[in-house]
Amino acid sequence: MKIISIAAMRELEAQAMAAGISGFRLMDSAGRAAAAEIAAMFRQHPGVNRIAIVTGKGNNAGDGLVVAAALPPDIPVTIHAAAPLHSLRGDAAAHAARVPRRIPVLESDTPPEFPPDTLIVDALLGTGFTGNPREPLAGFIRAVNASGCPVVALDLPSGLDGDSGRAGREAVHADLTITFGLPKSGLFRNDGPRLCGSLRLGEIGLPRELLAKVPGDGEAFFAADARAFLPRLPYDSHKNTRGRLLLAAGSAAYPGAATLSARAALRGGAGFVRLATPVPPEGPLPAALVRHRLTAAPDGGFGVAAAAELDDLLTVSDAVAAGPGWSRGTERQLFLERLLNSQLPLVLDADALNTLAEQPRRCRADIVLTPHPGEAARLFAAFATEYPADRRAAAIRLAELTGAVVLLKGPQSVVAAPDGRASYNTAGSPALATAGSGDVLTGLTGALLAGGLSAYDAARLAALLHALAGEVWPRRGFCADDLPDRLPEAFAVVSPLA
Repeated sequence: MKIISIAAMRELEAQAMAAGISGFRLMDSAGRAAAAEIAAMFRQHPGVNRIAIVTGKGNNAGDGLVVAAALPPDIPVTIHAAAPLHSLRGDAAAHAARVPRRIPVLESDTPPEFPPDTLIVDALLGTGFTGNPREPLAGFIRAVNASGCPVVALDLPSGLDGDSGRAGREAVHADLTITFGLPKSGLFRNDGPRLCGSLRLGEIGLPRELLAKVPGDGEAFFAADARAFLPRLPYDSHKNTRGRLLLAAGSAAYPGAATLSARAALRGGAGFVRLATPVPPEGPLPAALVRHRLTAAPDGGFGVAAAAELDDLLTVSDAVAAGPGWSRGTERQLFLERLLNSQLPLVLDADALNTLAEQPRRCRADIVLTPHPGEAARLFAAFATEYPADRRAAAIRLAELTGAVVLLKGPQSVVAAPDGRASYNTAGSPALATAGSGDVLTGLTGALLAGGLSAYDAARLAALLHALAGEVWPRRGFCADDLPDRLPEAFAVVSPLA
């Protein structure tokens, strides 16, 4: 999905209106799309019992009023208007006249106090805003942030510049932002990732021919993009046609990493998963997993003997995932070399990346590297190259250096290909910031590679599904062991046929 500037979005809307699609209709479509997402979020969290929509005096307020009208009648909703609804103009005023009488509208320039069981919808300031919010809107923003309640922002978090991604003195901290039409540049820059939370795209009915012509400012990957990679499974599928993955993981120091990756690989759709490990893995293993005990190096990890035992396993595999729980050791280089020479699609994570950094070399375009920032820094140092401050630029540069697809992990993970393509992930949650989360991502990526996706597409899809699985409430109390079992739900978000 293209990322665009605010000026490009305005031009798109103007062209749509010139083609006969009214501003009233565009606003209605935006609000209805947001209402569907908000209602789903409300239903998923039993601790939330009411919705409060805070509105300002521009078109963003109109979006919020459409949301209020479009929410199911059984969801209690209140509108807190920082500016009287009669002060609205144009399409926003037209939608204000359509707010059902059953919905309370509290007009006051004094910020409300929100009960702790409230989901807040931010419709204070939209894409036309720059600078610092003034009172009473600044006070409303402070009240939203101080509430401790979950927050959904419409199009942009109020106070965020839609182009630069820089926030004023006051800006809403959202847990979810529903951006309309196409995602805006500021969501991915500077303060944007910190303030917007996870992202959803609200379709507003812009003609495809207009979307195809608008100039882009990068790419973002949403569920709508992912659906192309998850067609209906053929009814005559069997385990060998759904992909055979070889997982090389675990060591005496980190036996649990192999278990996490193996569970994720099977939940991620691989038809057959073989775990090659030098130690007995810890934790409850899936019954369908096939285990191969390799000869351990003196330090309890992969080594020379294990490398020699790989050949038979490689011949019956469609892809390989390697690195979780390896630990570091002098014999890892030979084992990695055998994997790189196998010509199978490959995902490398954790200590496989650190082993690569010890003796850097060019990889293949069907290899996925999944570094977190620390591992990326070691790879940049190994190639004697400065680490770019911009995350997208860093992922692109590392893909150029290594010749592999790079999935640079973190908020809004970036996937980059050696040919210069790059894409931001749009889902996620701070709950994913826990030990073992990357091991799950490795197994999932390997499963998608084994299923026949290209390295670039497998990395983008894995990042999205992994992030969707980690969108949980409450966020504390969640650990990586919980992630694999949530993957079927993540597939269902993308496609009910997945």
